[in-house]
Amino acid sequence: MRPNLDPARPVWLVPGVRWQARAASLAYAVFLAYLDYFPAYPASWYLPAPAWLALLGLAGLIERALTLGKAFQRAAWTFCALLLLLGLWMTFHSARTFAVQQQRVEIENRKQIGLWLKEHAEPGDTVFMECLGYIGYYSGLRTHDWPGLSSPQVVKAAKANGYQWAATLAEIKPSWVVLRPQEVVLHLGGDLSIPDCRYRLAKVFDATGRIEKLDLYGKGLLSFDSCFLVFHLEKEVAP
Repeated sequence: MRPNLDPARPVWLVPGVRWQARAASLAYAVFLAYLDYFPAYPASWYLPAPAWLALLGLAGLIERALTLGKAFQRAAWTFCALLLLLGLWMTFHSARTFAVQQQRVEIENRKQIGLWLKEHAEPGDTVFMECLGYIGYYSGLRTHDWPGLSSPQVVKAAKANGYQWAATLAEIKPSWVVLRPQEVVLHLGGDLSIPDCRYRLAKVFDATGRIEKLDLYGKGLLSFDSCFLVFHLEKEVAP
């Protein structure tokens, strides 16, 4: 459901709804405004917290409807039944999607990237990527992730360079860079022509074909992480 069609957001404006539900609705609206403005996109793991606030707001709205006569009561119970059915449907398909994601994306792709790096890296090598977990753990390398959960150097360099990936990479000069193809286009202009560095494409890990064949709701979530390009620092250009 698109945020501007979300019935939970304006509940705080509805008279007669108990104040706790209106407060939850207002907090939910503020939370959504934050997610609309600050992150590049509202990742799925950002949403459970505001979802609870939305449910509290909707509960207050339903409670209010149950006090307004039989017509409103029927509408409220119908809405509850539809909401329950939708929740069951989403739970079933989400479980299927995340089970496939665990196997196709995490085990068969990101874990393999980490193991490949562990096999091919030299002692003291570092790796830069956005998705820290599996790749960082299985590579055993020192990680420079974006936006710097594991790396104070990335935090410092990103702030100093206006949160530009190319400038940050040029300052940190990691031995390896693991990027999604869309990140190369969006953040690096389509290539690894980073000032003072030269990177070459060392390996492609692509599960796109296997994922596209799946008959699965939420396949787009898996497609986002279906392909990664591994680049190796070939040389640094002398100033």
